[in-house]
Order: sequence, then C-alpha cells, then structure tokens
Amino acid sequence: MEWLRRDLMNTGKKTPIIVYLHYPVGNNFYYISNQEEFFEIVEPYNVRAVFTGHIHREVVWKQNGITLIALPAIKNAPVYHWVEKKSFPLQPSVLEVYNAEFTNGTVSGKKLVVEIPLSGDKPAEHEKPIEANVSNNDASHPVLSVKIGPQANVASVQYQYWPDITYAGSNDGNWQDLVPKEPGHQSGIWETVVDTAGKAPGSYRIQLRVTNQLGELWDEAVPFEIPAQLNASTNTSRISWEFKLDASVQAGIVIAGENTESPVAIVGQLDGTVTALEVSDKKAKPKWTYRTQGAIVGTPALSSDGSRVFIGSTDHRIYAMDTSTGNLLWSYSGSQPILSSPQWLDDSHDGKPSLFVVIGRTLLKLDAATGAVLWTADIHGFFAGRPEIVDQTVFVASGDGKVSALDIRSGMLLWQKTLSIQANPYRTLLYSPWYCNPTALPDKQSVLFTTVSKAYALNAATGNTVWTLNGGYMYAGHSVFMAEPEPTLVLPDEWGTATAVNPINGSKRWTSKTKQRIFHTAPIFCKGIIYLTSVNGLMTGIDGVTGNIVDELQFSRNYVFSSPALLAGQMLIAAGHDGIVRGIRL
Repeated sequence: MEWLRRDLMNTGKKTPIIVYLHYPVGNNFYYISNQEEFFEIVEPYNVRAVFTGHIHREVVWKQNGITLIALPAIKNAPVYHWVEKKSFPLQPSVLEVYNAEFTNGTVSGKKLVVEIPLSGDKPAEHEKPIEANVSNNDASHPVLSVKIGPQANVASVQYQYWPDITYAGSNDGNWQDLVPKEPGHQSGIWETVVDTAGKAPGSYRIQLRVTNQLGELWDEAVPFEIPAQLNASTNTSRISWEFKLDASVQAGIVIAGENTESPVAIVGQLDGTVTALEVSDKKAKPKWTYRTQGAIVGTPALSSDGSRVFIGSTDHRIYAMDTSTGNLLWSYSGSQPILSSPQWLDDSHDGKPSLFVVIGRTLLKLDAATGAVLWTADIHGFFAGRPEIVDQTVFVASGDGKVSALDIRSGMLLWQKTLSIQANPYRTLLYSPWYCNPTALPDKQSVLFTTVSKAYALNAATGNTVWTLNGGYMYAGHSVFMAEPEPTLVLPDEWGTATAVNPINGSKRWTSKTKQRIFHTAPIFCKGIIYLTSVNGLMTGIDGVTGNIVDELQFSRNYVFSSPALLAGQMLIAAGHDGIVRGIRL
C-alpha cells in the first residue's frame, strides 16, 4: 500500500490512471481484507479504471469513483479485451473497452463492454457519505447514522457486518436498509439500529453501501465495538493491551523466558523485521528489533532454555539470535526463500544441539551453535511446514505427495510413503502434505500428517497407516493434545470445525463448528479450554471434554494467520495482518 501511495503521489492528481490487480475489489468480492484502504488511497487521484482477474469471468461494476472490470481467463477460451482511447472536441476523452476476436493475428470483431470517461464526474462520487458513525449511547440499541450530501441521487443506503464467514471469495451479503430521518429526503441523515444478536463481543467492521439510481456504489467501512456486557459469557474487557507494529504479522509468535520476570514475545513481520516485546498481563514494550531482508512467514524456533531464537526469512537466510539482546549469533544462507518453520533439537539425541529446517526441497541439519551444515537430504518436493522429531528420526512431508522419515544422525532415508498422487505435478502439489506440520502423537509410536482432504496417523518406525480421518486439516496447520480426563487429540480444519479423536485409533469423541475459517493458526490448550483463532479475527473457546463453545471474542478486524502464544497460563498473545499484537485475557 505504501508503494501505491508513493507512486500515485509521484504521478499527480490530474493524470488519468489505470490500475491492474489480480484480485477483484469491492462489489461482492472479499478476497482482500483491507480493500477499503485501497479505495481510500486512490480516491484523491484520477484513477479511472481497475482491471482485475482471478474469478475467470467478465464482470463490470462502478464503485467509489472507479469503473472496475474483472476479466475472463484466457486459459479457458481465447478471450481478449481491446482498449482504445477516444478523444473528442469539447468533451472528455474516454477509454472504450471491447471484447475482441482475432483471426490470423488480426482483430476480426469487437463488442463494446464499457466506456470510461477520463475526466469529469466519477461514478457515485456524489453518494460518498459526508459522515458515518455508530452511536453506543444505548449499548443495547447502537444506532448507525449516515449523512448524505445534497447532490446525491440515492437509491438505497444499506449496511452489513463485513462477512467474516467468507475468506478469499464472494458473498452477496446480508444487507440491511437504513431509512432517511426525514421521510422522502434523499440527502440528510439516514439511520438504523445495528443488529447485534448472536454477535460475540469485540471489534467489527460495518460495511456501509450507498447505491445511486444508476446502480453505482459507494462503500465505506465504519469501525464498531460490541461491549462485553452484550454477551452473557463475558462481562469485562478482554483486550489487556495492544502494541502496533509497522508491518503485518503472519509468522507464529513464540515466548522466550516465560518463567522469568520479563518474558519476551518474539514476532516476525512480513517486512522482514523481528520485534521482541517484553510482555506482561498489563502491557507490552519493545526490547529489541532486528531487520532481515525478506518476509518472515514461518514460526521461529526457540532453544530449550529460551536464550536463542532461530528465524527463517524469504531472503534465503536463517538467523540465530540472542533473545535477550537481539544480537546476531550466526546466519546461514540457503539457495531459496525459507518459508518453512525450523525445529530445535537439544543435545540429548546426538551430543550437540542442532536445528532442522527445509529450504525448498532440501532438509538441512545445522549445528545450532555455529550454523555449520551437518548434513543435507533431498526430499524431492517443496515443503513449507515444520519438521518433527521422535527419538532418532526426523519426519518431513513434501509437494511430491510423499512423507519421509530420516535418521537424525546421518540424514539417511528410513522409509517413505505416498499420500497423494494426482494427474499432474501441479495437482499433486495442491493435494500433497506440502504445508503440514508432522506431529508426534502422545505414545511416540505414531506421527500425524495432514493434507487438504485427510489426516493420517502413521507408525513412526514403519510408515504403516494406523488410522485416518477425513477432513481438510493441513491449512489449519496444527493439532493439540489433552491428557485428561481421557487422552484426546483435537484437530481444527480449514473450514472452522474442530474434531476431537482418540489418538490411539482415531475414533471421534466430538466435533464443534466455529463461525469462521482457520488458516495456519495453532490451537492453544489452557485450563480445559481449547482456544482457536480464526482468519477474520475471531477467538473461540471450546470445552475440551464436551466440545461446547464457551467463549468468543472478535479481537481483530483483519486477517489472522499467525499462531498465538500462551503467556503464564492466563493470556493469549495474538497478532494479525493489521500489525497489532494484543494481550487477550483468558
């Protein structure tokens, strides 16, 4: 967004501008969580058209001063669009966008799709609200109030909650009408009572939409808080503190020195910055930062004493740092971006602490003290998860559809098993366990692997299948184990359903459906409750014995892909794409 802002400033406010995006924004599309920020940034400039793709069909809509066009996929048919600039005396120049047909390399036919004026009035610009806010004077009946200007030609004013059940898709929504305070007047105040029934306490985005008589839209986002007392399950503020970082967070959070007076939360950011925060139940304050040259997406690994942290970056390097000072101890440069999560191994296995990390298709064992390479192994497929270690064996998965067990001392392959083979390498990658986090089951006799369609418990010594469970557990990323009252393994899936099973045979104990999808975030088990953080910022607490939902909090208005960390058994440290780290009371 900062690049876009700077580029537009350099271009100036009068030059007609066309923007090209992959994902469509606005209308009923919800592929990007901060698309209102895009509209805010481009609004002061003469952005006249946005061409997008992804949905593989042609759609034209006019919104927030822009004509937006989604294009069909050329891979499905030989479809082309032809754009011409037309200039006229005493009239604005226009862009004419056509469907075009080609024969023998030349245009053989054109059909006009839309005309876009390059100057003058913009679509729906007069329908932009002068003011919009939610009044909480009466907490049980919050009022959304919107002021519309006198030049507006309003057909409707509507609102909905940002559709948080949707991730990277389209949704026609659940729009509710506002009514003019003075009946029959298009301008002036429009208002309605915001429906809070069934909503968890916390932070929301109200999506406001003004539609004019031409069908053009103006959308804005209005922040809205539902106080805790509106929900019978909680009666106090759950957010103890917030700390704003300069960039989005996707990597999981780890806490060093949890049992000391000054525990440190280590947070990797998408701009390459590593930030260490001294955290308590009351506040967070910065301790040190370190800047890598690439995005950090994998969860860091800590040494067993918490004195060192190991972080991979898309700049091809893995960094070892002192958790107290942020001083660099060593770095290792690989051949590809590091998207996986490293795994620490103490000296009880083969005499010296070591680190396992996958870079591209290569599993490396590094000396944790120096970064020296102890051995490498080709795993024949891309892997972005975290290796697992049981006794003398390290387990990984890969994008060629296979999972592997290797000797931790030599890197020698012990066994390999195919979980998915499709018609071509691309489909094999999609349905392979390339992003799973192999997990040792409590008996240490089996290891859990996941794909987008199934979980596999495999015998650690042989690779033989112990049990399977249907479901898309890989992108949710992690499972959690409860020892009491009976051994139970809980697996969230990407659709927001948590399933509890007997870890010995995979038989189901219960299932529980949350309200949002889950991607890459590890569940946290605390005092009998399993806490899940979902992609649109909802935290859900599930009773570990019954599967009943006992707690909900909407803690963020943005995408959340970062695994939270538990502090002192009483606080969740969570972050997301808004770059805010939060201390959430449990």
